Amino acid sequence: MDTLKYKKLSLENLIPTSVYRSLAFKKICKSIKENNGVIYKLANSYDERKQAINLIDYMYKERGIIPKNQPMPELTAFNLSSSSTVFIAKKGDEVVGTLSLIEDSYIGLPMESIHQQEILSIRQAERRVAEVGALAVKKGFGVSLMLYNIMFRWAKRSRYIDNLAISVHPSSLRFFRDVLLFSQLGKIKNHPKYNNALAVALTLDVPNAIQKFKEIYNRSGFMINSNTNLYEFFCEKKFDNVFIPESSPFEPEFQKIPQWSKEDTELALSEFQINFENMSKIKDFYFESFKSLNRNG
Repeated sequence: MDTLKYKKLSLENLIPTSVYRSLAFKKICKSIKENNGVIYKLANSYDERKQAINLIDYMYKERGIIPKNQPMPELTAFNLSSSSTVFIAKKGDEVVGTLSLIEDSYIGLPMESIHQQEILSIRQAERRVAEVGALAVKKGFGVSLMLYNIMFRWAKRSRYIDNLAISVHPSSLRFFRDVLLFSQLGKIKNHPKYNNALAVALTLDVPNAIQKFKEIYNRSGFMINSNTNLYEFFCEKKFDNVFIPESSPFEPEFQKIPQWSKEDTELALSEFQINFENMSKIKDFYFESFKSLNRNG
C-alpha cells in the first residue's frame, strides 16, 4: 500500500515549482491562523518531555508507522540523550506537537539504521550534522511548520549546525525539496523498523540556507506578508508565542541543550522501558573526533 500511495503522488511532480510553492503557502497561512493560544518552547521539565514521548508513541501507532502492540519507537531513546533538543507546542498544559533536533554524537543518529552511507558522506566532509526527527502533532493542530521554524533558528544561531539531515516518506519529498530547500541524499529505501515504509534521506546546508531563502522568497510574488514570505518567517520575524533562547543572526551565541537530570533519566528508562542497546553507533574511527565536537558541556 505504501508503494501504491507513492505512485499516486507522481502527478504532483507535474505541478510547476512556483505554483506548488503558492499552494503550500496557502496551507501554511491557514495552519498558522488556526493555532491561536499555542506557545512554542524547549521541553525542559519531566512532564513536558513525558508528554512529548507519549505523543510520538501514540501518533506513530495511530498512523500505522509501528504496530500498536510494539514498544515505543527506538528514536524516543534519543530524546533522553545529552545531544538532543526537544521542541514542543503547548496549548495550556497540553503538549500538542513535538519535534527533536538530534546532534551527532558517539551514539550516532536514528536515521543511520538505513541511511548510514548518507550520514557518513556528511561526516567525511567534516560537517557538524544534526538529525531532524521525532515529529508528532496532535490531530487538529497545524503546528509542524512553526516547530521546524524554531528548530532551524536554534540549529543555525545557537548550535552552529552545518547540515540538517532528515529521513522522510517520499510523499513529503517535494515539500522539503522545493519549499524548505533540502537536497536529496541517496535513493528511496524501505525502513524495516517502521513497517517497511518508504524513506528518503535529505539534507539542508544550514549556513547557506538563509541566502537561498532570501533569493527565492524575499522578492515580488512572495512578499504578500510575513506569513507567506518564508525568508521573513524562518529568518527575521519575531513571534510573541515563541519562548526559546535565541541568538542574533548576526552575532550567534552558543546555547546549551536542556539536560535530563539523573533522576529523570532513571525514571524515564523505567517508565518507558527504553532499551539503549539497540541504538546505532558511530564507527570507532569517528568516535574520538566526534566526541570532541560534541560541545554540550
